[in-house]
Amino acid sequence: MDCPTPDHRVDGDLMRSPVVANPALLNLVYCWPVHRIGPDFRPRRPEPTHLVLYRDRDEIVRFTQLTPASARLLALLGDCHPSGEVAISRLAEELAHPEPSRLLAFGREEIGKFQQIGLLLGVLP
Repeated sequence: MDCPTPDHRVDGDLMRSPVVANPALLNLVYCWPVHRIGPDFRPRRPEPTHLVLYRDRDEIVRFTQLTPASARLLALLGDCHPSGEVAISRLAEELAHPEPSRLLAFGREEIGKFQQIGLLLGVLP
């Protein structure tokens, strides 16, 4: 499937500017750790698993496992180009987090990782 890359700047402030997510990603949730199932591993109980399948800058298809909070943050970032701060604030509200400032630090770190591996492309021009 061809996913054109939207216009973006890689040098913008992801926390304060509208974020551009990679258009070639799927944020998936499974009841089982599907990425580990094989001849040597057959789980006996469900184990909720959050995976992101995406195409990186080199057009290589990759996946990474996320925590439920990271997966939700990524979903929020892909919704109508919010800034990182706005997405993290929404996540704090959804979680009724008792210390939003701690969540802000966590979110800032996750957003940096997301851009580093190619889940986020940058910010709107």
